[in-house]
Amino acid sequence: MKPPPTTTTVSSRSQTDFAFWTAVKFWHDLPETLRTGRPQNETKHGRKGVFEELYAELPRLERFMGAMTGPSRINLEPFAAKFNFCNFTTLSDVGGAKELWCIEAAKKHPHLHCTSFDLPVVEPISKRHIIAAGLSDRIGTAFGDFFKDPALFTWFEKHSRRSRCSCTLQETSS
Repeated sequence: MKPPPTTTTVSSRSQTDFAFWTAVKFWHDLPETLRTGRPQNETKHGRKGVFEELYAELPRLERFMGAMTGPSRINLEPFAAKFNFCNFTTLSDVGGAKELWCIEAAKKHPHLHCTSFDLPVVEPISKRHIIAAGLSDRIGTAFGDFFKDPALFTWFEKHSRRSRCSCTLQETSS
């Protein structure tokens, strides 16, 4: 893959490459972020952040989420199959995007009810994927922005406490 041009305007064809190279470039600046607490992304130079750019148009956002689904599926399908959810009745996913985690868990565990939380712009994408999976009766959604209203996190955390899970991924690897 070739690094993207310096502009943040990206065609749909190069969206995934753009996101990859942008992330690589700014991970390099992580030590400065940790030392100073200041952002080391595009906003450092007065431009829109990569996520602000990606979330600006619904079709672009959906393509980006599609690109992220493949790598996530590799881990989530086996985890959902191996983890023992018998003692849990609910699953909460913060940042659920296309609902992959909720969908995989609900398909493999019929007693499980899921709630996914994400930004409001994601709502039409999320609901479309839940309906397509035939799981509208067991997967619910909540939308908001923790950065604009921190009370949302408190509410979501309180309502998901019923089935708190304190396990490690190691438990699922056997």
